[in-house]
Amino acid sequence: MNDMEKYFESPWSHSNLLASKRRAQIFTSRGCPYQCNFCHLVFGKKFRKRSPENVFKEIELLHKKYN
Repeated sequence: MNDMEKYFESPWSHSNLLASKRRAQIFTSRGCPYQCNFCHLVFGKKFRKRSPENVFKEIELLHKKYN
């Protein structure tokens, strides 16, 4: 199994509907535009969004390379 195949495994394997589908997460933005005290700050406070073209290219690549 290549590394990418691990991302397609469903964390909801108890659901037959979801377990039969291949999927991958795509981040369309990073960071947080708000000043919440409880924010985990994994991506920082600065909000950065991706362009629709950039997101589409990633979807296209995932579809072509991994079906």
